[in-house]
Amino acid sequence: MGEKPEASKLKSFFDPKSVAAVGASRNPKKAGFVILKNLLSFGFGGRVFPVNPEADQILGLKAFSRVDSIPEDVETVIVATPVGSVPVSWWTVRRRVLELQ
Repeated sequence: MGEKPEASKLKSFFDPKSVAAVGASRNPKKAGFVILKNLLSFGFGGRVFPVNPEADQILGLKAFSRVDSIPEDVETVIVATPVGSVPVSWWTVRRRVLELQ
């Protein structure tokens, strides 16, 4: 089936130092809230950045309007937004990655 990837290349996926939760929500009925709450509740040890343009704070964390407004490096991005906004989210993440290179 092909070569196995080196474990070091998967570290940022399985054990990231930071995660941006795009679509984080203050509404407990939305996936973005559940994902963010689980990251916090289950002991994720890295930095967590909620991303929601309509919130200043979610679950006690400063919220950012866009991924490219986060002032630190982000290793993993979780997108929990309606399907129509995924392309916009993706291009914002891509632009941020290119800035860091």
